[in-house]
Amino acid sequence: MSFLKKLFSKQRDFVGDFIETGEGLLKLSQSNTIARAELEQFQERVGGIQDQKEIEEESRKSADALSGYGISVKSEAFLETL
Repeated sequence: MSFLKKLFSKQRDFVGDFIETGEGLLKLSQSNTIARAELEQFQERVGGIQDQKEIEEESRKSADALSGYGISVKSEAFLETL
């Protein structure tokens, strides 16, 4: 149990460039299946949402999800893809 706790309790290092724009995120999603899947899920989740604050919260969740894989993307990049 302590092995798993030690393994998952550390922050992963970011690799590659920091994606700041929707264009950069779209380009990354063409070559990275994880980024593509998260972008598709984000667009599905916000498809029916009208409240801008909820959409912004979803974009933060997506950016956080990618950071768990060492992919650094600003949440605003997700918003720019809409």
